[in-house]
Order: sequence, then structure tokens, then C-alpha cells
Amino acid sequence: MKPGVAKSLTRSAASMVTDLAAPIDSLIAPMGGGSRVAAASGQRRTGGPGLVPNTALEIERVLQGDASRARIVGEIGRAAQPSIDALLRLDPNAQFGFRGSLASGLKGEHKIDVNGNRVAFDGDVAFRLKSGRYEPYSGPQGYDADFFVVSNKLAAQLGSSRSRNFFLDAADLNNGALVPVFDAFGRSMQANPVLSGMKPGDTTFRVWSQDAMARKLQAGDAQIYFLTGGRQ
Repeated sequence: MKPGVAKSLTRSAASMVTDLAAPIDSLIAPMGGGSRVAAASGQRRTGGPGLVPNTALEIERVLQGDASRARIVGEIGRAAQPSIDALLRLDPNAQFGFRGSLASGLKGEHKIDVNGNRVAFDGDVAFRLKSGRYEPYSGPQGYDADFFVVSNKLAAQLGSSRSRNFFLDAADLNNGALVPVFDAFGRSMQANPVLSGMKPGDTTFRVWSQDAMARKLQAGDAQIYFLTGGRQ
């Protein structure tokens, strides 16, 4: 993998994916392409502040965070190298990346600020949607990255096995042989001052088939892929 290099995938007017059967390579768009427009919503939010969000402000928050996100993604890419190498030994055709607020630039619609706007990936949340209403948020602040592996081979190996989680967990491959590598990845990120805004927690790689990940993308999911091998 070329450290720190990534591409983002989003569903927008400029990068709409219509063929779910297409290989994942064909779904790649330039970093940040289209996501700034797709990131914001103009629907009124009920409960909590109950305000109409400022779409222009939400887009601006993504733009303002681009430089910071690029630096963070670079550091994560370097820290992820040993984990990616270990997974590539199991499937040389696998692809890797992450989803979540760090990929989109904004936290989800269920987390908003005091004015009812979506929050930048590293911003503070004031309200969180719960039981259909926005209530004051008291959880940890910061961002996270939902790491994934796209591999038909590894997804087939794991099958319906969900021994510890309700998803296909790369930690279950080879009887848990990769767990120490993933744990070292997590410690490396926690020790990096550039990543000080990342929420603490276990580092998990969720395994997806190509078709399953393409459906997530079609539904509007933001994804950042690390470039590997011949795709540099």
C-alpha cells in the first residue's frame, strides 16, 4: 500500500452508481468528489431544537475539514499497513478502507449541534436522535473510523459465523491469528497525537462481499479506500 493515499466513494449526482454488479474498481471517485453536496439535508428535524438545518453551513463544514481529514487519513494509512499486509496474505485481491464520519466529513443526521445542523466529523455533538426525538447528548465526543475489508473470498470463509459480533469480523479469520496485529494497529493510532480526536475502542475490520459493499454505496454510504498494489 502507498502510505496515506486513499480515494473516497460517495453516491451523488456527479458519481451515481447504477450498476450494482460492477466490480468495486469501477466505483472509485476522486477523494471528496460529490460528497460535499450529498452530505447535507434540508429536511426539518423534529425533537430537540427542531430547526431547519443550514445546508450551506453543513457543506462548508466539510470543506473546512478537508485538510485536517487528509492528514488524519494519511496517518491512519501508515498505521494500517501491517494489518493490510496480513489480510493481503489471505486474499491478494482484497480491498481495504473505512466508513463513518471521517469518511463523509460530517457526523450522521442523528447527531446535531445546538442549532440543529449536522456536526463536522471532529465537532462536538449537542443532541442525539433517540426514540424519534433529539435529546441532549452526553456520550463521548470525537470521530471514529469503521474499518472494512471487501473480499468475496474472506466473506465466504467466514460465512454466517458471527461468534463475537453481528457481522463478519476479520478477527475471526484463521482462528483469531490476526487479533494481535489489529490490536497493535489500535495502539499505534491511540499513541499518535495527530489522531488524538479519535474515540477509543477496539479496532475492528468488518468483512464485506463486493455486492454487499456496492449496495451500501448505492444507498449513499461514504467510503474511503486505501490504494494497494497495482492500484497505486
